[in-house]
Amino acid sequence: MMGEVNSKELEQAAMKLLKENIKLKKEEKVVLVTDREKDRVFDAIRSAVKARGNKLSIIRISPDRPSSSPIPQTAKEFNKCDVIIAPTTKSISHSPETYTARHKYGARVASMPGITPEMFIDAMKVNPKDVKKLNDWFAGKFRNAKVVNILTPSGTNLKVDIKGVEFRGDDYGDISGREILNNVPFGEFYGWIAKGLGIVFIDYWKTEIIPKDRAWVYLQKGRIIKWNKGAEPLIKVLKGAGECGLRIVELGIGTNTAFKKPIGNVLQDEKIYGTCHIAFGGHGTERLCSVHIDVIMIRPTIWVDGRKIMEKGKLIK
Repeated sequence: MMGEVNSKELEQAAMKLLKENIKLKKEEKVVLVTDREKDRVFDAIRSAVKARGNKLSIIRISPDRPSSSPIPQTAKEFNKCDVIIAPTTKSISHSPETYTARHKYGARVASMPGITPEMFIDAMKVNPKDVKKLNDWFAGKFRNAKVVNILTPSGTNLKVDIKGVEFRGDDYGDISGREILNNVPFGEFYGWIAKGLGIVFIDYWKTEIIPKDRAWVYLQKGRIIKWNKGAEPLIKVLKGAGECGLRIVELGIGTNTAFKKPIGNVLQDEKIYGTCHIAFGGHGTERLCSVHIDVIMIRPTIWVDGRKIMEKGKLIK
């Protein structure tokens, strides 16, 4: 399938990322991170950075580390760069070193865990302004809210306490400001949470859980306390991180209308308009954990403080 994407398309997408999304300045230093032996997306971005004449450092990290676990070998370069670009297999988004580089030194980050050439091409075709409109709409509904309720056709019935949580709509493709982190593909409205009660039927998690598995987990006080056989592949990974892996950390809603169906890649699936997701594990240095795992729910009906804002994946305006 990779052969269907030609090099020129990849080069154009890489240059667009630097010019229009990151808005890379001539004097800025870029760190490019990879955990892959060979990767066409990495090659295209490296060529684009060199073509623009920016100073570039390349860091190779282990492909065996869990997503968002610590990457101490990156700290020195991360802390003295302006831009971090990570077309990796495993995420660096919530690694402590990424968090510190952003919030202490102002680095901005394009994180692409699981990116493929096809996904990269499609991502660069999306208009950030369209995604921003949806994110802004959700921001208005969530502002100062206290409780979110989520039901799905597969059986999810989840209540999430969001009192005092600041939800963010900055994942729409603008990676030009200090401390900003966006996924590529982008399109997500999200907040860091700690309290949840109820059952979650996982419709998709990578290629390991799909709807026919009828996988579910049950949460009490924000922690998974029960699960069924279908959810065991997920639980095994979460338990590998210890107690923190079983705790809820994020609630997000997909806001990218260009993506229609899950493909088994969380990076894209969590951005699909008409889906929502929760994550377990850690978040930067605020919630230390060696994993950050997102699971997808499709066609959700969502209430915010008792007001229905989405029904089976469609906005109610």
